[in-house]
Amino acid sequence: MKLKAIRGLANYATETEIEKIMEHFLKLLMKRPENTPYNYQEYEFIHSACGLPYLIKKYGYSCFETRGETV
Repeated sequence: MKLKAIRGLANYATETEIEKIMEHFLKLLMKRPENTPYNYQEYEFIHSACGLPYLIKKYGYSCFETRGETV
């Protein structure tokens, strides 16, 4: 659950620092095979109310919005 770590880091880091981390996070998600049970768990948290929607609502960083569309 890397998004939980990103959520905690967003309290202290700047938008440019978070943007770099989100780019790396997206690369890791795209490398993951399609037929693994972790995909469901990861995507379920990403789209949950405490995942990306929360980060977009609280911080409004553009990197969260554009990454949310691709995930």
